[in-house]
Amino acid sequence: MKKVMLLLSLLVASLNVNAGIVTYTDKAAWLAATGSSTLYDFNSDTNGSFTTRDFGDFEATLQNPSGSNKPQIINGELQLQVWNHTSELDLTFDTTLSSLGFDWRNTDGSNDKIVLNILGESFVFGPSQSSGFFGLTSTVLFNTLNLGDSFGDGGALANAFIDNLRFSSSVSAVPVPAALFLFAPALLGFLGLRRKANA
Repeated sequence: MKKVMLLLSLLVASLNVNAGIVTYTDKAAWLAATGSSTLYDFNSDTNGSFTTRDFGDFEATLQNPSGSNKPQIINGELQLQVWNHTSELDLTFDTTLSSLGFDWRNTDGSNDKIVLNILGESFVFGPSQSSGFFGLTSTVLFNTLNLGDSFGDGGALANAFIDNLRFSSSVSAVPVPAALFLFAPALLGFLGLRRKANA
């Protein structure tokens, strides 16, 4: 009986091994994986720089400011960095999320790239003079993330933007295989028959 209970424990524990972050560069694939999401496009925000700014569902806060350069809203986009690579922008959401995605644009002329820090992991994307989509889904819920600058040429990421921020608070639960629900009762039934035969 102890062996069977150990086997069941290991089987259930193995279901959590797949928990984690999945990243996407294809918006359609991310949307399909996420389902419904909230869109924030920055179009109704007034142009201007900030140290802290409340966007309703989330707040953006500059960490490690350097000089007078700050993140800003400009023409319906959030300009991430116009400062040195030690400065970072924290986004803190009012609710916990399971997925996040956004369009990015990097017009920086050096090798600096955008860095997203979330749940103890870092993702580097956004090569100079390019644009695209970055998204992720996570089986671990989160409400904070950090946007920074790769070291690149050691200077500032002068012109990196994000737009069309999408996020979802729906829980992406780790699926439990239907076979487990069939396997467990069958195993217990087998043990019952075995005990009866040994009695």
